[in-house]
Amino acid sequence: MKCLFIYNKNSGKGKYKKKKDYIIRRLKKRFKDVEFSEPNSKEEFLDVLKKCSKYDYLIFSGGDGTVNDVLNAVIKSNKKPILGYIPSGTVNDFASSLSIPKNLNKALNIIEKGSPKNVDAFLENDRYGVYICASGIFTSASYKTEQTKKQKVGKWAYYVDSFREVFSAKAHKIDVEIGDEKLSLNSVLFFLINSKSVAGYKFNKDADLNDGKMELVSVNQKKEKLTFGSLMLVLRMFLFGLKSVLKNKNITYKKFSNLKVKFYDDMAVNVDGENDGKHNVEIKVIKDAIKILSL
Repeated sequence: MKCLFIYNKNSGKGKYKKKKDYIIRRLKKRFKDVEFSEPNSKEEFLDVLKKCSKYDYLIFSGGDGTVNDVLNAVIKSNKKPILGYIPSGTVNDFASSLSIPKNLNKALNIIEKGSPKNVDAFLENDRYGVYICASGIFTSASYKTEQTKKQKVGKWAYYVDSFREVFSAKAHKIDVEIGDEKLSLNSVLFFLINSKSVAGYKFNKDADLNDGKMELVSVNQKKEKLTFGSLMLVLRMFLFGLKSVLKNKNITYKKFSNLKVKFYDDMAVNVDGENDGKHNVEIKVIKDAIKILSL
């Protein structure tokens, strides 16, 4: 079995830079042929990923942005390698959702002994995602927060930058179409998720990453400027989980396989923690899109 191990040294704090040889030795316990790549830039990283169909397994280390880069390369390839993930980013929501530990040895144990598990993905316009598409308050921090800040204080850098948005946040008019159902919302925070973890919090413990469905969650209000009640509702949702707010009249919750969203304002769209620009959204869930090693 041919395996490629690709390491994103710019992710998180680059904590595995000195452990690459150890990781390769561990990988060779399962894989006969292990190649290693440590690209110096985003462009080089993407170039290496273009060759992923040459390999039976693709083992990668990085954060949630790295996950999205890997997903987009693998899902477009003629032969999709089985994935193995060593989380080394700042938050690692995708890893948390799959119960892949942040501890290096425990993550390697899964790669060494685990079996392939099917995981859904989604096509958002012309870009693939695997766990979240979002817009509204707090959703830009994941790509606006400077890398140097994240390396110094970890995920707290996200939280500090997020709360700066409170003073300028407002509700946005959006139209949602799910099959024949049409919704008109005045949304402060808008999530389309296929994840148990969001922003480092156990947001939705009951999420199924392989049911062919995603979940729409929107925090709504009548007034344009962010209200204290909406802010408390958002904080409660993260601190105590999605279930704690589902009965609130200002929460819209729906499951879907296909969905369209029309924004009336210029709203940036976050896909897997990356800025996907300002545009309307059309999503199609892709069942069994990738295989990843899991216990």
